[in-house]
Amino acid sequence: MDGADLANLFYSLFTILLLIASGRLWGTLIQQWRAGQGIIEPRFRSLTVRVPRLAVVLMLAYLAMFVSAIVSTSGRQAELELTPTTLQAIRMALYTTLLDGLLAIPFFLGALLIGYRSRADLVRLGFRTDHLGEQIREGVRGFLIAVLPVALLLVATLPLRSEEVVHPFLRLLREMGIGQEMLLIFVTAGIIAPLKEELIFRVILQNWLTEFLPAWLAIGIGAVIFAAIHGFPDSIPLLALALILGIIFHYRRSYLTVVVIHFLFNLYNLVATLLPETTPPVV
Repeated sequence: MDGADLANLFYSLFTILLLIASGRLWGTLIQQWRAGQGIIEPRFRSLTVRVPRLAVVLMLAYLAMFVSAIVSTSGRQAELELTPTTLQAIRMALYTTLLDGLLAIPFFLGALLIGYRSRADLVRLGFRTDHLGEQIREGVRGFLIAVLPVALLLVATLPLRSEEVVHPFLRLLREMGIGQEMLLIFVTAGIIAPLKEELIFRVILQNWLTEFLPAWLAIGIGAVIFAAIHGFPDSIPLLALALILGIIFHYRRSYLTVVVIHFLFNLYNLVATLLPETTPPVV
């Protein structure tokens, strides 16, 4: 057995363990629901908070520009072969995405901090500093909750998936392997993306929608938008992840928790990309 076979074996065993743990956790949650017990305890009595208008305006403008960019480039990805010229274009897109995240995160954080009225509002927005270990554990638990439904939807969409629809960064990672590109992709997709996307979609968008919509509708709208911008067919399994992220964030109000869930999900998929003969991942 060579190194590649051994890596695939460990990946398969780890995936099986994740699915078993996720299935057991879902069994526990269903039992609690049937017994009339609360599945997720609300962190605060009041689960609504006013999002600073500046942050909302900037978020809407950012999403509009993002969607416009997606529309303008739609249909091109499947046509691209990984030629040296194409790889260079993907590298440039990677640097641009990394720079975008490094600028957007402090930009949105600044808009939130400038506009908040009290420390209590800031905490309800999701920026909790209490029980950090517990918030991280809830993130790990949330990741396990997401594993089974995402995996089932991923299997259901396998006929729709091919190498041509895999994200360009993942195609670059598979082509180049270990090197500078790997580090940049892991930083961009593994760290920057969870920080930026949870800030936009949960802290700003979902909290804002909850101001004038029922919580279930705000969570659903935010989840649909989050999934849609990742493209088809990734949007189908990602919808399950987004709904779980939205529900956990609504009740626990922890930016750290949803970032941990998102980070673990992306990390798992990035590692899978480096392994041969694995299912095209979702990021």
